[in-house]
Amino acid sequence: MWRFPMMLLAVSLVACGAPTIDASDAETMEFSVAEVKNSLDPELRPAFDSAMTVVAMSGLDAGELFGRAFAAAFGEEEEAGEINAMSGLAGSVMTEVDGLTGMQVIQRSDSILLQAAEERLTSLQEQIEESRAAVAEEEAEAEMLAGLVLDNPRVQVDRGGFMSTARVVLQATNNLDKTVESFFLSIEIRSPEREVPWEDEDDVYVGIDGGLEPGESRELFGYLESKWTRLELPGGTEQEATVTRIGFADDTSVGSMSMMGFGSSSAAEELAELEGRLSQVQEELARRRALER
Repeated sequence: MWRFPMMLLAVSLVACGAPTIDASDAETMEFSVAEVKNSLDPELRPAFDSAMTVVAMSGLDAGELFGRAFAAAFGEEEEAGEINAMSGLAGSVMTEVDGLTGMQVIQRSDSILLQAAEERLTSLQEQIEESRAAVAEEEAEAEMLAGLVLDNPRVQVDRGGFMSTARVVLQATNNLDKTVESFFLSIEIRSPEREVPWEDEDDVYVGIDGGLEPGESRELFGYLESKWTRLELPGGTEQEATVTRIGFADDTSVGSMSMMGFGSSSAAEELAELEGRLSQVQEELARRRALER
């Protein structure tokens, strides 16, 4: 018969008369949370529900919670004895909201979300600086790759003998100030009016006996995969070869390979994506700051 009066006392009144959450135990907390929510204007109640989740989750230590779950699952004991994993969650909830009014819960949630947005903004700004450096490096590499000029690429197929072979033959000119020892290229054959090429291949290796000295131009070739030997092309096709990686005689290199078809996005694409995310976070941050009460 005393339970209901005692619960009413649990909903304490602060100086302004707003009830606060009493998290002294789970039952009392459940009752006081309902009273606190009902004390708010109806339009604030959905915000209060969301804020309760944000505030409660902000007090969780993921590592500690995992440790407790592991201990409970394997029957191990912590220093304070066996603790069910969910008790850590409930305890965090009760600690974070104890003694708060409804508006204070909402205000704390806004502060937590604002801080999270500021941290995301800082992290993105750091990533963007790194990405811009990568873009500058890519541009420098592209400029160097362009110094090895490939002209008149053409696919030659030899169907005689025991095994058919295919190779790309081209004229390579070294406009760089370093001797080129080898390079990789990508090649494709397409018709001008068609969107999809007839055939293509990445990471075609071209070795250069004696190297290609600065200013030198030579006819070179690289072997292609066997699929090219079965290719029957119509007239009017165009063949394009692009240098993707250069190995120099001093054991340095520039460019990259396609990782056997698992190519990654360019630094410029990653930078554009990061800048788009930065814009979204900045908008969110401005909105969060405007909501500070």
